[in-house]
Amino acid sequence: MTMKVQEKCKFIVGVDMHPDSFAGAAFTGSNIHECKRQWIHSKVSTKDWGKWLMRHIPKNSVIVMEAGCNTFAFAETAEFLGYKAVILESCRIG
Repeated sequence: MTMKVQEKCKFIVGVDMHPDSFAGAAFTGSNIHECKRQWIHSKVSTKDWGKWLMRHIPKNSVIVMEAGCNTFAFAETAEFLGYKAVILESCRIG
């Protein structure tokens, strides 16, 4: 899917963060019955987080992450770049 087509779609992007790398999967659809996986990226270096966002994630997407080692810092970077980041965690919600 080209970036031009992606800009018309709202992605929900699930990200699994680790200290030195992360994985991401993008989905489209307005509900669980219409949900379609668009792509999966794995073992991406955390050094490439900002570049990866700008290259692969349309600005109207929602990035969902589980709270962990460095999640809040990466969410802040995503929001600084204009993305909506949601962190799932039982004691703190961001």
